[in-house]
Amino acid sequence: MPDNPTEETVEINWVYTPADFFEEPILWASRGCTIEIEGGRVIARMSAVLFDATPGLQFLIRQDFGAYFLGAQLNRLKVFEIHGGAVSRLWPDGRRDTTVAVRCLDVVMLSDQVDLVQMDSTGRIVGDTRRDRIEATIKLAQLSVRHASDSTVRRMLEIFDAATRYPGNELVYLYEVWDALQTRFQRNRRIMEALGISRRDRSRLTTLANTEPLNQGRHRGQFDALRDATTDELAEARRIAKKMIEKFLLYLDNRILASPRTPE
Repeated sequence: MPDNPTEETVEINWVYTPADFFEEPILWASRGCTIEIEGGRVIARMSAVLFDATPGLQFLIRQDFGAYFLGAQLNRLKVFEIHGGAVSRLWPDGRRDTTVAVRCLDVVMLSDQVDLVQMDSTGRIVGDTRRDRIEATIKLAQLSVRHASDSTVRRMLEIFDAATRYPGNELVYLYEVWDALQTRFQRNRRIMEALGISRRDRSRLTTLANTEPLNQGRHRGQFDALRDATTDELAEARRIAKKMIEKFLLYLDNRILASPRTPE
């Protein structure tokens, strides 16, 4: 984003719900643009020269912050919607031309969280669940953007998103996270060795999705009577699926760091 006030610039605006999907403002640079996410709005700013010279830049930016949202969803466990994409050209004399209208949406709250701040005897903060959660969310979001071009990453993030959006089939979708890894690695042992996924976690997710007579499970037609999964069972399945995704993202990160930098 240029600092020169006499230079023509472009802003692209999207709106998202819920407006508190992120718990604090997000600001980062991508593809020569600055991107701000706060309070239900995403604003990308860039020079008009860059916008005009880069076909499809609006789509590429949308892909980037879409991956950011999907990565954050692993922690936030909220359904989100993104709409709009209004392109505004800002002239040095203050004129603004908007070429696409943005439709605002109602905010939908999907969950509540209770945060704790722990202090020692001197009043020093030694634990802050909100800060810990925000930092963990940002880490997952950044990892997801960094590896968004990987087909398995895209598949797993889309699966987790579907599990969040359609709770009646949640265990069906969450088990597909493991299926995606099996497709990538071919054999279970290779997955566990490469990612450090425990046999217990894999077995537990399989039990919840395939064996227990649960309304949200994969083999509902095999049982005479079904019950709803408990809150604890669903939370456990989400935790395992999230851990699998996070471990795969870190695996990809570590492979990049370990790659020898030899001349081609």
